[in-house]
Amino acid sequence: SRDLINADRKGNWQALPEVDLDSATRAHLIIAMPGTQSFLDRHEWIRHGTCFGRGDPQTYFQEALSLLDEVNGSAVQALFAGNIGKEITVGEVRTTFDTAFGSRRGSRPAILQTGRFSPAYTEITIGLVAQPGDSNKLADLIKGSA
Repeated sequence: SRDLINADRKGNWQALPEVDLDSATRAHLIIAMPGTQSFLDRHEWIRHGTCFGRGDPQTYFQEALSLLDEVNGSAVQALFAGNIGKEITVGEVRTTFDTAFGSRRGSRPAILQTGRFSPAYTEITIGLVAQPGDSNKLADLIKGSA
């Protein structure tokens, strides 16, 4: 509804409806997205999940967590974990995506940085060519978009 969209845009995430998840998915989400303490899960559902073709928050967050687990089990996570407090170039991130997920996959992530003199990565978003599903792997979902 328009009221929910307005509350979301104003950052009033606590006013958004609670996201209905089973206990296992909720526990996984709390670890993967600590911002749930600030109701980030509600924002993500209103902003992105409601457009998700498979419908419900449970499916949306399970599939998002599955893709995140792939990234966190890859050389991409190792690159960031191994360089805490050090500078990593966008080129290094892209090359590591290629290594982890296949040739030319590194061109897909949109990498956002903040700070003019001390850049920090704040977000990496990846364009997918298909709707995530139970059998889809991240490499397949970004392959055709490279």
